[in-house]
Amino acid sequence: MQSIREKAAMVANHHPTELLKLIDPDRVVEHYRNLFCDHYDGCLDEAVNKRWTSWTCARCVLFAVRPKVKTVERCGAAA
Repeated sequence: MQSIREKAAMVANHHPTELLKLIDPDRVVEHYRNLFCDHYDGCLDEAVNKRWTSWTCARCVLFAVRPKVKTVERCGAAA
């Protein structure tokens, strides 16, 4: 488990940005945040500590980095 100091250092180069409005419920949260980012928890902590109503990863250099996800074939699906 990481200490608060380690989390702060991790987030130092990856900054979330405050959103002045709530996330649009008609869009998926992934348009605003990278839920699979290794730094997500640290950025969430930062947003909470700063008492932001909402926040985004959109200006972060890691926002576009997405994990490779294995696809699973469904039973009976044509290959």
